[in-house]
Amino acid sequence: MSKQFKGADTTLPNDDLTQDYIDSHTFSSKTLVTKNKAQEHLVQTLNKYGVANAPATVYINGHAVKNTTLTAEIQDPGGVPHNGISYQWYADDNLVDGANNKTFLLTQNHIDKRIKVRVIFKDLMGVSENRFSAPTNPVANEITGYFKGSAVKGLKYATETFTGTTDESGAFKYQAGERIKFYLGDLYLGQSLAADILYPSDIAASNLEMGNIVQLLQTLDVDSNPDNGIDVSRFLTKNTKEYLPYGTLLQIHINEFDASKTLVSEENAKQFLTAQIENDRNANGYTNGYTKSTSLEKDTHYFTYDATGRRTFEIPTLACAQINCCQVSVLKDGATEDEAIADQNRVIRFSVQQQFQHAVTIKIQAIGTQACYYKPPIAGSIQALDQTHKTINAQGQGNNSYPALKVLKSNQHYYLEEVISNPGSPDIKIKTIKSIGLAPARHIKHTATKVKYFDKDGVDAHANSIKVYDYLKNVLNMDSYNDKGGTLSATTNYLYPRFDMLSCGKRSDAGSWFNAFSGGNRIFYTPAKPEYGHEASFASVVNVAAHEWGHSVTNSFSKLAYSRESGALNEAFSDWLGIAIKQHYSTGVKSWTIGLNNHPPLRSIKNPSSISRGYSSHQTYKILKAGKVYQPTLAEIIPYPDTYKGENWHIVDENICVQPSSCGNDYCGVHYNSSVANKMFYLLSFGGTHNGITVTGIGINNAMKVALDANKNQWTRVTTFHDAKAGMITSAGNDVINGINVAEQVKLAWEAINVLDSNKSGN
Repeated sequence: MSKQFKGADTTLPNDDLTQDYIDSHTFSSKTLVTKNKAQEHLVQTLNKYGVANAPATVYINGHAVKNTTLTAEIQDPGGVPHNGISYQWYADDNLVDGANNKTFLLTQNHIDKRIKVRVIFKDLMGVSENRFSAPTNPVANEITGYFKGSAVKGLKYATETFTGTTDESGAFKYQAGERIKFYLGDLYLGQSLAADILYPSDIAASNLEMGNIVQLLQTLDVDSNPDNGIDVSRFLTKNTKEYLPYGTLLQIHINEFDASKTLVSEENAKQFLTAQIENDRNANGYTNGYTKSTSLEKDTHYFTYDATGRRTFEIPTLACAQINCCQVSVLKDGATEDEAIADQNRVIRFSVQQQFQHAVTIKIQAIGTQACYYKPPIAGSIQALDQTHKTINAQGQGNNSYPALKVLKSNQHYYLEEVISNPGSPDIKIKTIKSIGLAPARHIKHTATKVKYFDKDGVDAHANSIKVYDYLKNVLNMDSYNDKGGTLSATTNYLYPRFDMLSCGKRSDAGSWFNAFSGGNRIFYTPAKPEYGHEASFASVVNVAAHEWGHSVTNSFSKLAYSRESGALNEAFSDWLGIAIKQHYSTGVKSWTIGLNNHPPLRSIKNPSSISRGYSSHQTYKILKAGKVYQPTLAEIIPYPDTYKGENWHIVDENICVQPSSCGNDYCGVHYNSSVANKMFYLLSFGGTHNGITVTGIGINNAMKVALDANKNQWTRVTTFHDAKAGMITSAGNDVINGINVAEQVKLAWEAINVLDSNKSGN
């Protein structure tokens, strides 16, 4: 085909096509086809190929927030014309006079109203369309806040409804209840609940990070004079760093931004921030109505309940030049009930359940060297327990969703907490709290005025603790992890290590680790570490949550010592509970691996030796190779063992593994030799042949019941693999499942991993 189109202008006009346009844009004489004829041909073509002309869809682009412009958009298989479209905008089903354009500006008059648009037109197939969009959420008020210390120009920010850059006054926009994130170019600085004034101490996760932020901003100020404001707008597109370095900020970090700038000292930077905050307090009269407490004082307030129920307490506080300045201790009948520190919007908020005519004592004191400014506690109304139980649809990390998550709601605030009635015994609590910074006892409850504002890692942690509790109760017939109604308390955002340290010959900065762990009878999750490829924390997977709660089970019963064979059994039992609960809540193909989703697994229950690890410079352990003692070489890849005293077994004998240690020998192989016991559990659960011995599976839940009974009633601190075998055989008793003798399969499963009478110590 020869070229038919001419001219530099190759765009179609917005108005109807004309013969003049055809004449000026084609080389040969062409007569304009009428619109009706073109539409008729289009209809015939679509009908020929069976294409139906579905109704048009109308939707609104833009957030329902004051001063935002909404745009009506149309999708129509029959084609959307360039003109001839009628728009009619409605507020709460009332027609808005004069609002007949494609766009609609939201004003003060529209606050709390739902907006929709009606669109009338004839599509390109000649079909008349008369469609309404879905209504928006109620229009929210736009709020202006300021990032100060002093005012910072040029920070990027993002909330759920707004993105932008702070101006010379540090201004940003948000809706009430939203979280806000701040960036220097692409460098993530931190986040907070949005408020009218925010300081670096509000957005940082620790005092160390806060110090780095104030040093960075003051150093990079364009004129090096923060007294007249801080301007870092030249870095909006100039850097590719994504996260602040852990540890002390150095000149080399500044050079990556601007080598002409000299790093402001940490002391000077913090002194400047402290002075700015104090000036703001005094200039704006912020201290009016606030009580000043120092670290030497502990102010006490008493509240007596005139009815049994739950009430929420709020304590407004003022900002200071550290993450938080105020700590609250809560006591019920003289016993510590909870501790909380100021939330990131500087309001200490918590709820307490108490009996009629009983008291709650609230003690407030400063943390560190700076004073705590607070207002007396504000007590909400008392609500009966059944009034506070709510079921919400919440979103966790990644693709995790929980359409029926159980929480508490008190005085318009949701809490990641559940209280389960336990007739004849104290109520059982499942609660998730959030750690702030690195100081001792600094944590808050996960709370939000709207479900969507919950921290996603908190939602995951709470949901997975509930799953663990339900499995323990409904499958294993346990009254919580200790069989005595123990509180299941999980802490997210827990920075670890708590201070700079040398670990295994390497420096570990405070808060730099990515892990989950059990501490006594509660569990902890460090935050996600996207800079290391971990976009979600370990709270996102139930197998890790159950593993950590498994340690609490063991700590409540056998108390298996954490070294050598007993330590390997301690780790193995937690893996068993982790995989059992993971499979209980999963559909489709059942996984037998422990670890994060979409990441290489940490361990395999089914095939332990499919996963390996490298031998590091700080390690000293020895293994068995071909039945002989073998010293691995640096960086040698060693598969996990699957046979007792077989290939790659970590030698635990006291004459070779003399002193259990974390770095040198993994406490004489607790995480590695546990994989041998894991293989036993797989065989007992699912069945199979290993080392020439065939086991008939009894089902994973039945295997877990036998293991739990042994942990509760047979095992002790010094239980070995042979002792564990004997204990589980005893726990199996005379049980028969589907014609299978359980004790016999327990015996075979242990023998399949080479736990034999012939290799028992002393034989």
